[in-house]
Amino acid sequence: AAQANLRVPDTRSDDQLKTMSKPELRAKLSEFAVAARRQDLDADTRARLSADFNRILNALKGSS
Repeated sequence: AAQANLRVPDTRSDDQLKTMSKPELRAKLSEFAVAARRQDLDADTRARLSADFNRILNALKGSS
């Protein structure tokens, strides 16, 4: 029941990710990782979270 209170984060565009600092990207990555562990997610939401997580991770690797 507590998991239902956890918000599923919104998708960020690649342009939005490019404007974020490393600390912001790390925080967003953590937010997506926590959300992805929810057991009540449907397959589409889980797939979107996974894809977004990977995009954020790539943005973090590419940021200076």
